[in-house]
Amino acid sequence: MTSRREKVQSVFLTVLMIMSVVAMGGVGFAGSAAAEEEIEATTDPQTVIDDKITTVDVTVENLDGTGKYEVGTNGGGDDVTSGETDGTFSFTADPVGDDVNAGEEYTITVDPDGEAETVTVSVVPQIDVDFDLDTDPVFDDSFVVSGEVANDNGDFDNDKFEALHLAFNSDDVDTEDDLLESGEDLRVLSDGTIDDVTVDAEDAGEFVFVYETEGDGGEEQFFLVEDATIDVASQEGDLTIDAEDPVAGGDADEFSVNVTDAEGTTLDLESDYSDDHTSYVNVTGPFDGESLDIDDSDVVAAYDDEDEEVGYEAGWEDDIAYFHAQTDGDEFEFDANAMDADVEVTATLEVNTNYGEESGEVYTGGVEGAEFESASTLDIVADSDSVEIGEGEFTVDLSDSDTLTVDESGDVHVSVTGPDFQEVGSAEADLDKATITLTGDTLTEEQDPIVVDDEGDNPETTPVQFEGLEFAEAGEVVVNVTAEDEDADETYEATETLEVSGDILLDISPEEVTAGEEENLTVQIGDEDREFVFDRIVTLTHEDDAEGFGEDDGNTIELTSDEYSTSENAFVDEVDFAAPGDVSIEVTLEDETTTVKLDDIISIEGEERYEVETDDELLVSATENFDFQVIDLEDGEVVSEEEDLEAFEVELVQDGEIIDSDPALEIDAENNTITVEDAQVDSAEDVTIEVSDEDNIETGDGVLSVIEPEIETDLGDAVLTEGVTTEDVTVTVTDPRDGSPIEGEVQFTADNATFHITDLDADDGGEIGHEGATYEGSLSDEGQLNITITPDEIDDAENTSLKIGAQAEDVGEYFGAIDVDAGNMQLFERENGEDVDVRDEVEFDSEDEVLFVVRDANGDRIEEQDVTLTGDWNEADEEPELETDEGFFTVDFAEYDLVEGEEIAFEVDADESASSDEITVVTLDVTEDLEEVQLTFSANETEIEMNDSVEFTLVREDFAEETSGTLTVYNASGDAVAEDVEIDGTLEYTFEDVGEYTVEVEKEDSNSKTFVSDSVDITVGDVSEDPIDEYRNDDGEVDTDNLRNAIDDWRSDEIDTDLLRDVIDEWRSGGDDNSDE
Repeated sequence: MTSRREKVQSVFLTVLMIMSVVAMGGVGFAGSAAAEEEIEATTDPQTVIDDKITTVDVTVENLDGTGKYEVGTNGGGDDVTSGETDGTFSFTADPVGDDVNAGEEYTITVDPDGEAETVTVSVVPQIDVDFDLDTDPVFDDSFVVSGEVANDNGDFDNDKFEALHLAFNSDDVDTEDDLLESGEDLRVLSDGTIDDVTVDAEDAGEFVFVYETEGDGGEEQFFLVEDATIDVASQEGDLTIDAEDPVAGGDADEFSVNVTDAEGTTLDLESDYSDDHTSYVNVTGPFDGESLDIDDSDVVAAYDDEDEEVGYEAGWEDDIAYFHAQTDGDEFEFDANAMDADVEVTATLEVNTNYGEESGEVYTGGVEGAEFESASTLDIVADSDSVEIGEGEFTVDLSDSDTLTVDESGDVHVSVTGPDFQEVGSAEADLDKATITLTGDTLTEEQDPIVVDDEGDNPETTPVQFEGLEFAEAGEVVVNVTAEDEDADETYEATETLEVSGDILLDISPEEVTAGEEENLTVQIGDEDREFVFDRIVTLTHEDDAEGFGEDDGNTIELTSDEYSTSENAFVDEVDFAAPGDVSIEVTLEDETTTVKLDDIISIEGEERYEVETDDELLVSATENFDFQVIDLEDGEVVSEEEDLEAFEVELVQDGEIIDSDPALEIDAENNTITVEDAQVDSAEDVTIEVSDEDNIETGDGVLSVIEPEIETDLGDAVLTEGVTTEDVTVTVTDPRDGSPIEGEVQFTADNATFHITDLDADDGGEIGHEGATYEGSLSDEGQLNITITPDEIDDAENTSLKIGAQAEDVGEYFGAIDVDAGNMQLFERENGEDVDVRDEVEFDSEDEVLFVVRDANGDRIEEQDVTLTGDWNEADEEPELETDEGFFTVDFAEYDLVEGEEIAFEVDADESASSDEITVVTLDVTEDLEEVQLTFSANETEIEMNDSVEFTLVREDFAEETSGTLTVYNASGDAVAEDVEIDGTLEYTFEDVGEYTVEVEKEDSNSKTFVSDSVDITVGDVSEDPIDEYRNDDGEVDTDNLRNAIDDWRSDEIDTDLLRDVIDEWRSGGDDNSDE
């Protein structure tokens, strides 16, 4: 370990950078340039004290093998020691015994091949300096040094030195003069006292004491005082970096950096501290080089992510990892775009008044080859500061949209930008897809969502447009965007709104009125803020082109401010609602700007005078006639006059839509009926027959039932079976009204499996269920179709079926659909003449001979298909094909070398119509030859009270060590009350309910062992209570009041005598306190 003296000696050598050279063997700063040899010798230490014995270690580098060495005094020789070395050796320096004075030296010569390599160790005198400071030195301040000088035995001896200096340890000391000028000359009085001296701390770092002596030849020699250094601390400044919510990407953000000294004065790093750019602020990004904008006068240097300097003249086309900048008495600002989110842009201060590169060789005290790195203590320090870089925002921009009004149509332009500031779907964007919806209560038409991606005809990127939007009244439209970054598995959502200018219909009355009546009409109009307005023109238009509002008004009514009632804040007028129909409203300004336009705002209904009755039903998809009668509700009689019947207007309505506004009619006055001819519907919903007079004032309606065809097969309750062809299936379609056959089409649709259909009548067929395929066949004049059906392999029998629908005529849809279920083949073992479930696994060395039977989904034997036993066989045996006899077959497992841990499967041949040759019916696991290991499961207690805990321990017997596993806790009924409870050696488990429990432990098999489970029974009882507790107070004692309570309870026979005595005894045990009572 290096001694403190050696460290100080080393510091001294780094400080005294004396470049004057005198002849080798001189003292003080004398020395000669060391030639660069193939081998190099160094010593530790490089100096020794003149009156102390020191061990010097010598290291020889690049020594090939061994070499001789000599250690002599004052120029060479071996008068100290000599020997042979393989690279390291030591010698003892005893300057007094060796007659080597201060300023002289030891010479070490290594001579492996006749070409000597020489290195010296200087002998220096030593004094001690005991100094005091008036304050802790800080950069840019001053301090007073005082103290005293003594030799190493504590006495003052001015013969030891000629002068004493305080020197600053800095690479600015390049000459002897620099040494003397870098600090202060100290005045030492005759008694060894150091006269007070004031020192200016112009640099942070270290002052050392150097004493001067005179050599034998009269030359000056300088030596470092051991254990005497003064540290000048860095000044505490302040550094801040600020930016307002900077984000990665997008436009450049504005940053500002301010650096102040301890007094809060902004530093001028450029002129006050360093002319060679050694004082600066380091700002770490990374930044986009093209966005980085700094004043030329501030920039020192910039570096890329390889730490290579990038010149400012290059325009910084590359990304900038960090840069150095200076301040000039004010904060410096720069614009930059940080490259990454969730990082920090950090500013760090570097202030050096003295700074330099590595020096070359230094000679002092006869020591050659000493190198050093310049002092690096910062003169002003400040905590670094940083600004966190956020992520850009997910942005929906509607700013390019039109101004939306009721008066004219407009377009909404939507631009979607991700946190990376790229339009969704663009080449560099992170966002791959966006779904954009536009909604609004005042839109006249619903808008389809726009999906932005690279699929089909969808737009690949934004902006996108919703064009030609029209609005009924003032309000707003809402644009909702959901965007996806599929790589990052992130979803973004945003909602923006746009205002629609115009007015709002606040109220209108009546909204429903009977045709032929006159009523007061009131209309309230509000502006966008829902404030009543009167300076409007309100126009009501009846859908009747002639006289919807009577002979005087025709089909249009116009209301102006003349009809405005201030008491009602409404436009008021008496209106003749003459004809049935719907009324629209339009509100305009005097300049004809439209502010409201709403359709069907008032409904004028005819009088409900009639009722329609019919006993007929209409078969969906068929073209048929039907009859109906009209009942006059005023007298309850059937309308019978031919003239009246011919006057009726008739419409057929289904699902709220008019399906025939002018059906062909035939009047039968004799039977008081109207016949609708050639009626056809393509929906199974009932039809409403609406009738009205010629003016649609008197109306009526009734319901015509619509029925579906009836479909059945001759399968009955039978289920189709995977891989098995069901022959000669007859599908019959009839009219449910009379059972007559329907000559039409039948359609087969697969659900959750693939089916193969063969049309025996048309010698046709198809595979359905593959990519949504269906099969359509024609029904005979008997309403029948003969087919065969073969399902492919079925994965989910419960949800698999074949759907059959029919239609009387081609209307696109099929009706009356039924489901024909399909299921799996079944395999059973036979025991005692009965089917039993197939075992889950077979032993790898099984010698069992097992009888099996194959059955279809209905439980019937499959007699003609053979079975193949597949699996991995140890000796690569061929997979055995087993012939069935009426569905039965036998497997002798002793014939097969089953592979441990693998599987075997029973595959049954499928019929030719199926897609695959075999159907896998059952798969068995083959056990492994595992060693059984008993688990030992124990509990520290087996009888506990409710809410108590039991500590369980699990041990495997093969190692007699604790192990891990899982517990299942069963109650007395055998129900699992806790499952998959993990135990690792031990587990503390709490039982919260009273009862009997069994705790069972299991452990998964390892590669070579299977573990035998174990269990423990636990009894949990109710918490026992001390009956005296009722008479104890909060301190757990029976006091006099509670004793009286116990006596009262005894007198009322609520407690027995024994309990009362126990209470009295405990009361007495309370001592003097109770006795006093």
